[in-house]
Amino acid sequence: MGLTEIIVVIRDIAIIVAMVVSSITILLIFRSVCRLLKTVTRTTDKVSESVFEIGDNWVKPATTGSGAAFVLGKLASIVMGFGSKKEDGDQGDNGGKGNG
Repeated sequence: MGLTEIIVVIRDIAIIVAMVVSSITILLIFRSVCRLLKTVTRTTDKVSESVFEIGDNWVKPATTGSGAAFVLGKLASIVMGFGSKKEDGDQGDNGGKGNG
């Protein structure tokens, strides 16, 4: 065996070792990414549940309360006369003319 053949054999062994090492590295990275994605999925599910709970417990009562306040405000304006139209003599600040 000459020197050239020894170099070729060493090169082939180095290529095979590099392929095995890179395959193992890719496998480990893939497993880490899969675990990370599972964790992210669990976290987003928990956040989604929390948002729905907040919506059910805080937003719905707040909107119900604001609807009741709106109705009470309308009733108060009707009773106090705020809902009636202005008289024709009242033309505002500009004396009944346009904006110009």
